Amino acid sequence: MLKEDTVQSNMKEDYDYVVKAVRNKDNKLIHYPALKNLVSIFKTKWSLTRNKNRLNVYLNSLNQNLKRSIR
Repeated sequence: MLKEDTVQSNMKEDYDYVVKAVRNKDNKLIHYPALKNLVSIFKTKWSLTRNKNRLNVYLNSLNQNLKRSIR
């Protein structure tokens, strides 16, 4: 099993990647379903982690960024 700091590091890298995709200035309304799916994949991938607080913070941030990016 991976060490907790390695898992957190990998989660952070995945979070940064998803945030970068969500915050892309060229996103249009047509991209919303794919971006929402990307956030869902992130959630599914990391749902078994022991650090639920970090996951909840990341998911909250991703959902807020998603709402702000598509207007």
